[in-house]
Amino acid sequence: MPHQFVMQTPVAEFVQDTIAQLDEYLKKPPTDMYTKELFHTVPLQVVLGFLADPLTPEQSETVLSSLERAFDFPAVVAELLHDEHVPLLHIAVTHPDPRVRRLLARVLGKVAETEEGVSRMVQLNLFMVLLRLLEDSDTSAGASAVAGVLAAVKYPIGLQSLFAPESLDFLKNICSSSGMTPQKESVRLRVLDLFATVSSLSAEAHELVLKSAFLHDLLTLMDTKDSLVKFNVIELLEKIGQTQWGGQFLLDQGVVDRIASEAVDPNSDPLFAGRLIRLIARLYALGSVHFQHLLSPALLTSIERFLMSSDESDKTTALSAVAHIASTPNGLEAVVRQSSLLSKFVRFIDSHVIPVRAAFYEAYGSILNTSFPADDPRVEENLKVMYNTIPGDPNPMGSFMNQLRAPFPEIRAAVLFVFSGLAHYQFGVRALFSHSGFLSFLLNRESEQTKEGKELKHKTVSNVIHQTWVRSVLDPTVIEELEKYYRQGPFFMPTQAAVEVATKGS
Repeated sequence: MPHQFVMQTPVAEFVQDTIAQLDEYLKKPPTDMYTKELFHTVPLQVVLGFLADPLTPEQSETVLSSLERAFDFPAVVAELLHDEHVPLLHIAVTHPDPRVRRLLARVLGKVAETEEGVSRMVQLNLFMVLLRLLEDSDTSAGASAVAGVLAAVKYPIGLQSLFAPESLDFLKNICSSSGMTPQKESVRLRVLDLFATVSSLSAEAHELVLKSAFLHDLLTLMDTKDSLVKFNVIELLEKIGQTQWGGQFLLDQGVVDRIASEAVDPNSDPLFAGRLIRLIARLYALGSVHFQHLLSPALLTSIERFLMSSDESDKTTALSAVAHIASTPNGLEAVVRQSSLLSKFVRFIDSHVIPVRAAFYEAYGSILNTSFPADDPRVEENLKVMYNTIPGDPNPMGSFMNQLRAPFPEIRAAVLFVFSGLAHYQFGVRALFSHSGFLSFLLNRESEQTKEGKELKHKTVSNVIHQTWVRSVLDPTVIEELEKYYRQGPFFMPTQAAVEVATKGS
């Protein structure tokens, strides 16, 4: 027998009166107090019960909009976890309206943000509801379910629940290859994406994923003839390859040498080769001795080929690959020594394609901000060569400062990231502060409107003043100004301070 809602067939007057109250709720600014008062007057169980009633489209819209707004408040989300509401939530998994299922997945994701919430979900068997939403035909509901599970597994009880026999049996069943349809394939990739991400969280989580065999299932899809599926598989391999343990798994399974060969083959499908090159570069950047053989002339030549591609995504992928390769002393030296590759890399400083230009600054900033071994003299020498190779107006710093005049926030942030990286090195600090106007720009509290921009400026100052050699490079008065800026923090507002001083003086 299906669950019988309280007021499952309410009289028309009651429905109209209640929905009128919800309608009024939607017309007023949402506040925590007003929301609590409303759902005290109109019990949440009644509103949830309306989801199973034959309402008009207008009435359904009011009920759903009210719930979507109300569930932004933690008190209402907490109310949802009372025993009397649980049957309604289990039924909502199969509600015909995808908006209801999206709402359910989003709310359970909110619950999963705290350990107490995850414990309550497990106790009420709502974790399984979240897993059931992974196979939802609605992409948004499925994505919210993935996010919810990932939030839950950050806590021991959530991780334990994901790898409980009941959970694994359910997930293996929905990933079964029997009777595979495009929808089932989409669900299978969603579940594999979940486990690839869980694998990257910790070595312990990776071991649990290995035992579940989902990673091995992923590898079986590498030979697929479906281009879209293969593209997704490579994306998941990139996720796995972010960590030492994930990279070691790919190595142990023979995947690394296989994709390395395919990546540098000039006849490989460019749709996949670029992603494979970035994956190989990422694995090399892990720094393990097991991956040093990946740095080959063929790999560098392939990256160079993609830098010359007419496709924007190929260029950004290749720029990212250069950043990964150059994140080790040997890789950095290899990039600098291959002058044709280096010249192609730095020419994107003023690319007319904004995403590509931003990708260059992000890649260059990433190289500069790498934590290289402090005792390797090659690092600063090679970074200096890279800097001096960058075309300038009249020098690289001039070009960097010119970028700050452009109305593109992503480029501005990336240039500030470059400044913070240059601040680690003597040649960089000299380049920064020898540029006319840089110091006044750096100390100008009003130039950055975003939190990220303010923090990057403060990071640049911090990097400069904490270098042991800074007093041999900069004038003492400059260092004094920078130290004052640093002490005041990234969000200091001079005008407010001036007002406070004036008030005290009066």
